[in-house]
Amino acid sequence: AKRAREEKERSEKKAGEEEEEKEEGRIANFNQLYKLQPSLLDAYANVLRHTSSSSSIDVKLWLLRFPASGEKRVRQQLRMRGVSEERVIFGEQVGKVNHFRRIPLSSIMMDTMRINGHSTSTDTLFMSVPIVTLPSSTFAGRVTSSLLSACSLTQWIARDRKEYEDISKNILSSPSHISAAKRLVEEKCGPSSPLFDDSMRVRHIEVFYRIAVEISSAKEVPFHIVVYHADVV
Repeated sequence: AKRAREEKERSEKKAGEEEEEKEEGRIANFNQLYKLQPSLLDAYANVLRHTSSSSSIDVKLWLLRFPASGEKRVRQQLRMRGVSEERVIFGEQVGKVNHFRRIPLSSIMMDTMRINGHSTSTDTLFMSVPIVTLPSSTFAGRVTSSLLSACSLTQWIARDRKEYEDISKNILSSPSHISAAKRLVEEKCGPSSPLFDDSMRVRHIEVFYRIAVEISSAKEVPFHIVVYHADVV
């Protein structure tokens, strides 16, 4: 009996040490809270539940008090979906510099669906944090997929909610998966990428304007203008 008790104590101690050794991961979404529709909260709860049982990291959901009056309601909705209080973090609104400093503390951004992150998604990619998005049929719901496409990161554009959750679960499955995803964003969304190369964008706009003036001067019927990168010198 004594030996069995000692074995049990050693096992419990080992389990406790393993729990302590778990790294922390964060699912971030720094959009305004009005964008958090019920199906998105369902997705967050499913991913948090999955990572709780199978991931080697302790994953938490990181939102903003934006506005502060929405925190209580969001917490209530997440509790109804089985998400405990300690797994939800609410940050304050801060200045741009401090905001950029905290973005890299995120492991992943699970984008809002009906209305995507716009500047929020751009800032997130600029700071080399992966984003998973599920486009909708509206312009506002396709912004992040456009940003990811500009960086050749279309593998993080989901076709349905299950895939949206599965992509997120895969990235959050281990610290190495998170690190690899962040390196990929850094590689694909650097200053020379189409998304952040401002000088290239200026040259594109100049070509658009020149073609538009030529069309107008020739009194031609207006038509859609497409400028490819190879056409711009």
